Amino acid sequence: MTKRRGNGDGAIYRRASDNLWVGSLTLPFAGGKRRRKVVYGKTRADVVKKLRDVQTKIDRGSALPDERLTTKDFLDRWVKDVLPGTIKDSTLAQYEDVLNRYVIPFVGRTRLARLGPQDVQQMMRGLEDRGLSPRTRRQARAILRRALNHAERWELVTRNAAALVECPKIGGSEIDDALTLNEATCLLETLRGDRNEALITLGLMTGLRKGELLALKWENVDLDANELSVVGTLKRGKGVGLYIDTPKTARATRTIPIPLRCSRALTAHRKRQLEQRLALGPAWHENGLVFASPIGTPIDPRNLTRKYHSITEAAGLGRRRFHALRHSAATLMLENGVPLEVISRTLGHAGLAITADVYAKVSRGLQRQAADAMEAALRSG
Repeated sequence: MTKRRGNGDGAIYRRASDNLWVGSLTLPFAGGKRRRKVVYGKTRADVVKKLRDVQTKIDRGSALPDERLTTKDFLDRWVKDVLPGTIKDSTLAQYEDVLNRYVIPFVGRTRLARLGPQDVQQMMRGLEDRGLSPRTRRQARAILRRALNHAERWELVTRNAAALVECPKIGGSEIDDALTLNEATCLLETLRGDRNEALITLGLMTGLRKGELLALKWENVDLDANELSVVGTLKRGKGVGLYIDTPKTARATRTIPIPLRCSRALTAHRKRQLEQRLALGPAWHENGLVFASPIGTPIDPRNLTRKYHSITEAAGLGRRRFHALRHSAATLMLENGVPLEVISRTLGHAGLAITADVYAKVSRGLQRQAADAMEAALRSG
């Protein structure tokens, strides 16, 4: 005997082909046409709940989600209509790039209303199979999650599928290419007299990001006080080329002391730059940059990377990442007893937790040294 339907249940039946429960509900007229809403579930109770949710939305006058809307269509609208004015243009361009390269190719064709955690998990697995770093995979998931927050608020989805998928952990591999003390010393020796000596020395000894170094202006450097202020970062924008933007977070804008060796390198660098400026005359493009091209224009970050590779290879260190200078500065500070909070502020991290997370491996090593020191002290006491 067929079970009698309850009020608001709609038509419910079990499909013989796959044993899936199917429910349908007649919707109000739209455009002169009668419409029906069809839902699916593994159990009859699932279908009943979905149909009642639909009926509740109809009773409230809420718009029902467009079942044909793909995830790509939604993400395109989100980037175009929601994000502008809420984040920086450079960040907007970055979000769009991440979505187009790492998210849409995997889940773009999936209907938004049917996007599930398994779809996002497959995306994360696909990115890993392509050899992308944990940091890049985390970023792709985070941006998708932010977009789906809006979809959930607008009742286009019933849950945020990206929020139900775990982030890949950032392991020690992120800092494994940091220079040791001997390697750092070797690099500094190789740099003597090189045009990029001051730039790379400053990066190694302060941990400034590449963009922060290339955006640094003389007006923000106080060689008498041995300190500098980070107030900008060099970026590349679509259609505009290289430009200086403000730092992404408030903590990235900072004033830090610099080692005496950096001050000396900068003093010699400024002298060479002034001589070059006088020699070129009107051909020099004055931008006030500390580190500029031979004609005064901003240095292309890609050119700096290529030059750095040649320097590390000449130093016998092989091809090393420029960003590893930042990790090198942090690990050397930690190993020499600088408190984690001071390192975090020097690096311009958004919070202490980020510093602790990235350099947890180094911190654990120092904790072991502290435990061994206590053991030795109490044993001899």
